[in-house]
Amino acid sequence: ATVALWVFESLLVARQMRAVRRATSVPSELAELISVDKFAKSRAYELDKGSFALFSGLVETALNVAATCFCAMPLAWAASEGVVAQVQAACARFGLAVTLEGEAWRSVAFVLLFETFESVIALPMSAYRTFVIEARHGFNTQTLMTFVLDAIKGWLLLLVLAPPIVHLLVYVLQIGGPMLPLYLWMFVAGLQMVMMTLYPVLIMPLFNKFAPLSEGDLRNSLEALATTVGFPLGALQVVDGSKRSSHSNAYMYGFWRNKKIVLFDTLLSQATPDQIAAVLAHELGHWKHGHTMWMAIVAQAVTVAQFA
Repeated sequence: ATVALWVFESLLVARQMRAVRRATSVPSELAELISVDKFAKSRAYELDKGSFALFSGLVETALNVAATCFCAMPLAWAASEGVVAQVQAACARFGLAVTLEGEAWRSVAFVLLFETFESVIALPMSAYRTFVIEARHGFNTQTLMTFVLDAIKGWLLLLVLAPPIVHLLVYVLQIGGPMLPLYLWMFVAGLQMVMMTLYPVLIMPLFNKFAPLSEGDLRNSLEALATTVGFPLGALQVVDGSKRSSHSNAYMYGFWRNKKIVLFDTLLSQATPDQIAAVLAHELGHWKHGHTMWMAIVAQAVTVAQFA
């Protein structure tokens, strides 16, 4: 399945690259909007990204196949018992009466070992994408220090979140019985809802700074645009996306009547008010036509199918 997925995704990337190579000039419909120079730069960027996607996909698939052939997961499970014993011994040396016994704690150690291994393996590719591909085309603004700190923060978050999540998962597996597929789906769906709620509030601020969009004509026009489609806008925020990249974007999050819209500071500096409104209209269109809801439904259906 891993190899089949890689072949399918690679075919899609190759198909897209062929289309980009064939497009050697600005389409007539866009001639007044995009300069020849900007078109050439965009084309070169897309080809570079495609080539890197093919290479990184090949490496990732080869590593996954190698991990399977050389029993990486059973080895990590075997090593997890020793890790738990060492951690408990270290706690005892500091006078901490901590009991780390049972399948759940061993499972936590297994997850931390395996995820740490995969993160370390992925770092070179991530660094190349950031400091070579993105930098070559003038998009990277991230420093090496920020890159390293992001990796450390990610691992610390794993260290904090893995124990409660894995403990709950092991409990579900132990009590599931004939209803295990249903319980697993309920667990995954509940975890997704919790993370969608907490991620923008507690986790994202660890990596970026958020601030309210300043009062003024732009804020008034965007609020009016949201009102025209009945969007329950709770707040308009700006995130310091320029800390890592000069790419611009916008997104929304939140449930029910408490939704927020986030604009990248790069979008505010690169686009006109009308262009910003057009970007926001695109996002609002997804909400108005129920795309977010349908994507969530499809995701849950896929999860149910996986556990069935």
